Amino acid sequence: MGVGALAGLVAFVFARIFAEPVIQAAIDYESGRDEAKNALEIAAGITPESEGPELFSRAVQGNIGIGVGMVAFGLAIGCFFAVAYCMAYGRTGRIRPRQLALLVALAGFLTFYLVPFIKYPANPPAVGNPDTIGDRSGLFLLMIVVSVVFAIGAVALGKRLQARFGNWNATLLAGLAFIVLVGIVMALLPSLGQLSANADVSGSLLTETPQPLTDPAGPSCTRVSTPTCSTGSGCTPWVPR
Repeated sequence: MGVGALAGLVAFVFARIFAEPVIQAAIDYESGRDEAKNALEIAAGITPESEGPELFSRAVQGNIGIGVGMVAFGLAIGCFFAVAYCMAYGRTGRIRPRQLALLVALAGFLTFYLVPFIKYPANPPAVGNPDTIGDRSGLFLLMIVVSVVFAIGAVALGKRLQARFGNWNATLLAGLAFIVLVGIVMALLPSLGQLSANADVSGSLLTETPQPLTDPAGPSCTRVSTPTCSTGSGCTPWVPR
């Protein structure tokens, strides 16, 4: 747990330097998009939807919030790692404790993070569609379960093939079976942009990141310095790019 907390602290420093600016850029993008959308709706005589109250300021989210979250997450992962290590110790042949610890950590990284991330990459807050939070959470959890189950199956398959093909070849065959099965599941599961709440708005896309606003003629609208619309297409104070 102590090592997990330390890892969480290191992750917090990394996130504060590298991830937080990306998150802020994503929030700025959607805020600007919402501003443009509200201007278009007002110009069309439509009352824009009001935003909900901000429970925590960006200063709190980007400093104390992300720090507490990372350290707590590190503690939890440390506990999971300890349990997995204790379950594997003595059941994996003649692997030394340090090598076993590295293998358990690598397996956890692959199954709990890398494989689900390949199918459903994390997107910054405020960019995802709030109507798909349940669907996105369910799909990501499903990918984790699939990854863990297939990894356990691959280990069992490798042990069965070991006597016939040898340790190295059995490992390669089991790893190949894992990749093929995970790839099939990834191909069958929908992309986030294909969820009904997103497809109804922007069509079937790979991502649910909000797309550029368009006017009735189709071209994107962008802010200009003059408050007039040069085409009369209803994009005041925006004009086609």
